[in-house]
Amino acid sequence: MKAENLVSKAEVRRAKLYRMIDRLTQLCEDASHPDDIRELLDDVMAFHDKALQVQLQLEEALTGEERDQEATQWEALTERIQMARREARARIRQMEGSLSDCSARSNDLDHRSNSKPRVKERLPELKMPVFAGKVLEFPAFWDRFQGCVHNRTDLDDASKFSYLPSSLSGEALAAVERIPSSDANYSHAMELLQVRFGRTEAIVQEHVMAIWNAKPCTDSGDSIHALVDEINRHLRCLTALGKNPSTSEMTANEAFLPFLAEKFPEEIRLAWDIHVQSVSGVKGDLPEFLDFAQVRAAAKRAVAASSGGGRLIKQDDPKQQEPGPGRRERHRTPQTGKRAAKGATTVLHAAVNSSCPVCKGDHDVASCEEFLQADAHTRSRMAARSKLCFRCLQSGHRAKACKAGWKCTDQTLETPKSRSCMLTANGRVQQDGQCALVQCFLDPGSQSSFVRKEVADALGLAGPYEVIRLVTVDNDGGTERRMRRVEFHLGAVDPSQPRTRYPIHALVLPKICRKIRQAPVKLSEWPYLSNLPVADQCEERTFTIDELIGLDHYFSLVGGDVRRSRGGLVAIRSPLGWILCGQTSRRPTIAVTTLLTRVKESADQILRRFWELEAIGIATDNQTAPPDEEALQRFEEGLSFDGERYEVHLPWLPSRPSLLNNVEVC
Repeated sequence: MKAENLVSKAEVRRAKLYRMIDRLTQLCEDASHPDDIRELLDDVMAFHDKALQVQLQLEEALTGEERDQEATQWEALTERIQMARREARARIRQMEGSLSDCSARSNDLDHRSNSKPRVKERLPELKMPVFAGKVLEFPAFWDRFQGCVHNRTDLDDASKFSYLPSSLSGEALAAVERIPSSDANYSHAMELLQVRFGRTEAIVQEHVMAIWNAKPCTDSGDSIHALVDEINRHLRCLTALGKNPSTSEMTANEAFLPFLAEKFPEEIRLAWDIHVQSVSGVKGDLPEFLDFAQVRAAAKRAVAASSGGGRLIKQDDPKQQEPGPGRRERHRTPQTGKRAAKGATTVLHAAVNSSCPVCKGDHDVASCEEFLQADAHTRSRMAARSKLCFRCLQSGHRAKACKAGWKCTDQTLETPKSRSCMLTANGRVQQDGQCALVQCFLDPGSQSSFVRKEVADALGLAGPYEVIRLVTVDNDGGTERRMRRVEFHLGAVDPSQPRTRYPIHALVLPKICRKIRQAPVKLSEWPYLSNLPVADQCEERTFTIDELIGLDHYFSLVGGDVRRSRGGLVAIRSPLGWILCGQTSRRPTIAVTTLLTRVKESADQILRRFWELEAIGIATDNQTAPPDEEALQRFEEGLSFDGERYEVHLPWLPSRPSLLNNVEVC
């Protein structure tokens, strides 16, 4: 069928549905008989199913902007139908409650006797919209499933459970597909869906953010009409949830919280979400969020002050500055020189643990975008204003006293900027009631997994010590280290992901690697990655690796579901969310970060185990290969001693032709 015919056919059906909805609304306003409202509601839903088939054919035939426009119109119609149906059901319940007991009972019995067989016959033919896990689509799915399956009295819970998987897909299906189908588990599955996707505050926030992020319209009638319909659709949904923006039902706190929270780092937003869900009595409004952020800020400042180490020397203190050209430098004895060197070390340590003196960001000056993008004259003024050395860009000394032994030999500046996205993910580490948010890095090039000592100490993880030889990049010999092996459980941070916890055995390191700069990822540039719940932030940032997942646990977290395009980003599904990796830009990558770790047992441990087995004779028979046993047997059978020396037969290979007797020739 041609696309033009499908368009006209879909428009006719949409127009008829709108007329039927208007008629249904009028019946509700006129307080008509419940049976009349119920009958018209059944007709509306039946015709909606027929129109849905035409709509699906139309969306398959169209492409690009036309398909998006048709899909938007259908979504607006679907929302209108769901609102009308909820209003009709509320009106039916209200009117049936006001009738007399006898009349209500008789009408209910007549309706059940007439409608049950018909619904039972039509149910297998009914094609309900499939819920894939989007929070905004959950109310419509919930109402439809309740009306068609959940509220039926002629089905037991096990039969209702059998209808549930066919109505789900994606994340929603993954949440309940491992639950056995039984009477007892049906209520648990419905509660799980309601808690994960049907929280009212989460749906309200999604609607507010959708209005805020609505795509601006152009100066055309269709574009303006589409934008108005989209905004009205979200407003009607908020009204149906009891949060009418035109009344006092929706406060300013609820309206401002979603997009003001986006101004804060994702770590704070994730911690806030966990706090709201886990602590009872939390309102979850804007003042409490700001108080929560204030507490986090105070805690971070306290941790930064306690981990700075030593006494911070003020940069503007004239007593601490190096002698300038107009000052006389005192003669230093060797002991004075040692004290000066120690003081310089303290200054350098303070500079490393502080923020960027140029932009106050969480990086050093050499990685500051504002500093790198400025010209030479502006950089000189920045360094002078921040009292930095012109040679090494460190504070605490001047260029004349700088001990850096190198000078710049390049005529142009090459800004190293990574354009690759690594296998990073946010995770939640939990053990013995303690919980912490960590930054994970999945590295199949490492044989073992590692966790940062600060995280292990915060969780109180304990375990045995082992002597391990670490072989890293450009270090064939490796270094022996005594490290602690701990065990904990790793799970997803996003509440929409499965709540499964995976046991991880990892070695404790004070520091896994230096801070890593993550390249920004714009998911809008990759259509096949749209609407994917990614496991990590997509903005450009510098962060510390808290946990390295090696090959020992890599494949227990990474599945086989992969989405990719040629020369683009790759998305890998995992219990932590979709993990992105690959090139984020067509430009070549200049800065490369490589993490490779190979774990070897120390030679002392290998020799000790060898001599223990040799001395006490506990080596089992199956530890010796069959060819070795045969060679040993032949050796023992052919060994003889003539009183002076030992004689042994030559080890002839089996199935080989014998050599000719060449004694006479010799």
